[in-house]
Amino acid sequence: MKKRIKKLLVTAVAAMLVISLLAACSGNSGTPADAEPEEAPATTNETPEPAADPEPAPEQEPESKDPVTITIGTLGEEDKKAFEAVAAEFKKLQPHVTIEYLVGTHSGNIPAMAAAGNAPDIYWLPDGFVNMFQEQKLLAPLNDAFQRMNVDLNDVSEGMLSYGLFNDNYYFAPRDHSQMVTFVNKTLLENEGFEMPQDGWTWEEFVDISRAVTKKDASGNVTQTGNAGNANWLPNWTAFALGLGGYPLANGETRLAEFSRPETVEAFRIVLDLMKEGVMANEYAEAYPKFEEGKAAFFFGVRPHVGTVISAAESNGFEWDVVSFPVLPKQHAIGSGTSGYGVNPASKHLAEATDFVAYTLTKEGHKAFSSNLLGGVPVLKSLQQESYWKEQPELQGKNVDAFMKYIEYNVPRVTDLYLNAAGQAETALFGNIFAAYMKGEKSLEDILKELDEKVNALQKT
Repeated sequence: MKKRIKKLLVTAVAAMLVISLLAACSGNSGTPADAEPEEAPATTNETPEPAADPEPAPEQEPESKDPVTITIGTLGEEDKKAFEAVAAEFKKLQPHVTIEYLVGTHSGNIPAMAAAGNAPDIYWLPDGFVNMFQEQKLLAPLNDAFQRMNVDLNDVSEGMLSYGLFNDNYYFAPRDHSQMVTFVNKTLLENEGFEMPQDGWTWEEFVDISRAVTKKDASGNVTQTGNAGNANWLPNWTAFALGLGGYPLANGETRLAEFSRPETVEAFRIVLDLMKEGVMANEYAEAYPKFEEGKAAFFFGVRPHVGTVISAAESNGFEWDVVSFPVLPKQHAIGSGTSGYGVNPASKHLAEATDFVAYTLTKEGHKAFSSNLLGGVPVLKSLQQESYWKEQPELQGKNVDAFMKYIEYNVPRVTDLYLNAAGQAETALFGNIFAAYMKGEKSLEDILKELDEKVNALQKT
C-alpha cells in the first residue's frame, strides 16, 4: 500500500535554510545518483551569525465539504452499536459524513431493494453471497478506498479476504474470523460422568463421548444425543471431506464440483451413519434432541453463535463452555467462514461509502467494531493477538482461546470461491439432498453424482 505522503509547510528565512529543512524533513538522507555532490563551503575563522528561528507555519483549516449522509443496512441492534463505534472514529477523518441505519436489513433482501432503487449504501452479506452479488453487479470495487484509508491487506486474514477478490479487485470487507468450534453442555457431561474436553481432542474422543451420552426411549426415539447442531452445514462438510479421507468439494483449476469422488462419498457416509445411529442428531428428522433445549452434549458452531448458546443455557439451566473442533483422523481441517460488508455501486456518495467500509479494516476502525460486537473475532491478524475481544463479560471464565486455536488448519468453503452464482445457489440447498439417503430412498453415490451434474451444468453456463 502506498504510504501517506506527509505535507510540510515551512517559511524560509534563507535559501540554504530552505534546502536544509527540506532535506531533513523528506527522510531521504542519500544523494540522488544523477546529482552532482555539492562543494563543501570554505572554512573561515569567523563566528557565524546564528540563524533566525523560522516563523511557525500557518495552521490549515480542514477541507470543507458539503454534508453527506450514507445509509448502512444492519442485521440488528448489536450490529448498529458496533457501527456507531466505528462511525465515531471515522467522523474524525471525514466530519462531513453522517451515518443512518436501516436495522433489520438482510442480504437476501438487497437484490430486490437495489432493483427498486432503495438499497442502502452499505450492506452486510455472508461469504456465500459475495460471488453472487459481484456477478449481479451489486458490489463496488474497494481497491481505491483501501489505498485512501491506508489498509494493510497483509494484516487481514487471507482466507477471509479471499472471498471478495475477483480479477485483482476487492469487493468485500470481512468483519470477523469465524472458525468452527465445539460448544459444550458441561452440566450434561458432568451428569454422565465426563469431564470437559480439552483443546486438541480427537474425532475418536468426540465419537466415544457422544455415543456414551446418547439415550433412547422404549420406542427407539433418541431423547438425548452427543452432537446436535450444524453438522449438516457446508463449512463442516468441507472439513469432513478432507479430515475423513476425502477431497476438496470443488476443483480449483477446473472450477467444477467434485462431491462424488469415492473417497469423499465414504467420508460423508461416516457422518451420516452417526446421524442414523442417533450419536449425532438426525437433522433430517421432524424432531430430534437440540442443544438449545439442553438435550445434547455438543454443538458445532462459530463465535457469532455465542449469543444463542448463552440464551439456551440461561433458559435451560446448564453451564456451557467451548473447546476446539475435534481433530479429524486423516487431516486436521477446520471449517471456517466470515461475513462482512459491501458497497452499493449505485450509491450517490460512493467515495464516502467505500471509505467507510475500508476504514473497518484499519486498526482503529476494526478495533472499534470488534470491541462492540459480541461474537466477533478480529479479522486483523495484529488484533487477534490482543486480549480486548476476549474480555467481554458474557465470556468470563470461558475457554475463549478455542475461537482462534489451530487457525492454521482453517479451510475455506471452496465452493463459494470457485463456483459461479448459479452453482452456488445449487449448493446452498446441499444439506437437504441427504434426506433421501437417511430415508433409504437413494444411495449416497447417486445423490452426490446428481449434485455434481446439476452444479456443473449450471457452472458451465
